Amino acid sequence: MLIDYLISVFEKNKDKTSIIWKDQEFSYNWLISKYHEWDKYLKHKKVKSNSVVLVRADFSPNSIALLLALIRKKSIIIPLTSSINSKINEFISISQPEIQIEIRSDDQVSIYFTKNNYENELYKRLKNNNKPGLVLFSSGSTGTSKASVHDLSYLLERFHKPRKTLITITFLLFDHIGGINTLFYVLSNAGTIVTTENTD
Repeated sequence: MLIDYLISVFEKNKDKTSIIWKDQEFSYNWLISKYHEWDKYLKHKKVKSNSVVLVRADFSPNSIALLLALIRKKSIIIPLTSSINSKINEFISISQPEIQIEIRSDDQVSIYFTKNNYENELYKRLKNNNKPGLVLFSSGSTGTSKASVHDLSYLLERFHKPRKTLITITFLLFDHIGGINTLFYVLSNAGTIVTTENTD
């Protein structure tokens, strides 16, 4: 499992800096601890495996740890950042999340269980195969935004092969495939993610 592989990388590099956020450094040891905290939180809140979970958050150490914990639960993850606030209702309507988790700018967390009963066949296929999923949206510049559903385990398989360790600025956020690729490339090679508050 990808998460087991990542945690093994983290364990071997506990004292290294995993993330720089708001001029603060967060070690891989911190990321391991926060990941376990989220895992316990999701169990406490009775978030079931394979749930469709919308995550409203910007790139931060806390949101990255949450993402790891949701992948562990084989969740179908819909990451949305503050850059799309004007379309949030449209995206929620399209993606039909069962659960919404928000990490606000002050790092406070809220969780909300919806009454959605999704009919999406791609969701059902991921759930039946016990695979984590990722839902990403197009910009909608030519009309209504469209959602693409990915098998997250397939996307992340490539990161099992060790490559060069990098210190990388996250110009693309985790609601973009480039942001996801950057995040997991860096973490799987014990590099450092440098977040920025303004990606324009």
